[in-house]
Amino acid sequence: MQSITVGGVNFAGVGIPLPNTTVDANRTVQFTVQFTPKSLDASVGSMTITAAGATSNFSLSGNGTGAQFSYAVSTPDGSTPLNIGGLVTVPDAVVGEKSSVTVRVRNTGNADARIATLAVNGTGYTITDAPLIPVTVPIGVQIAFTLNFAPTTTGRAAGRLRIGGDDFEVASNGLGAALTLQLRRFRLAHHHHLRRHGQLPPRPHRRESNNVTFTITNSGTSPTTVNSIGLTAASPSPP
Repeated sequence: MQSITVGGVNFAGVGIPLPNTTVDANRTVQFTVQFTPKSLDASVGSMTITAAGATSNFSLSGNGTGAQFSYAVSTPDGSTPLNIGGLVTVPDAVVGEKSSVTVRVRNTGNADARIATLAVNGTGYTITDAPLIPVTVPIGVQIAFTLNFAPTTTGRAAGRLRIGGDDFEVASNGLGAALTLQLRRFRLAHHHHLRRHGQLPPRPHRRESNNVTFTITNSGTSPTTVNSIGLTAASPSPP
């Protein structure tokens, strides 16, 4: 036997005898053609055996088997495909209110799939309406769940979503006013002299006034109205 060669990206020969191996009478030579697919797509290869001065050619083909997921995000405006590692944008929400999207997961492979993990982290994010985990997703079947955002503060909010072994970024914005109040206190002093004819200047008299400046800052994302500002007298201390 002069040679045996196996070609193809996903094909390999295992246990192939060395070139010019002698095969005695009534003996057999065995080897294995191994197929290791990296996707569910069809793969092709070839094998050539040269022995006893003759060459034989063989075609190899194979298909991968397994689960494969496709993802989409749905809103009232429509559905958008979602790539693994991509960004899920949840609509902005006013502080104290909630927005949401629907995430859909379909098994587009040729074998049943099992999802053992479904979780989201990040302030304000929750998952509802999800199937009981772990869940088996048959071929061609879709599951869905709701991803919610309920902000407690204004500004950008980031998170991370995990579905099985796939991760996604999550982002939204909390809307609303965010008021802060600053107080600045300072003192003004006034001096004056009272002088009578033929007398030395007396000790100066001093009058003081205290002032407080209030600064209100809106560091949020929307305008607001300050309805009133009032001052009330302090209650007298008990005797």
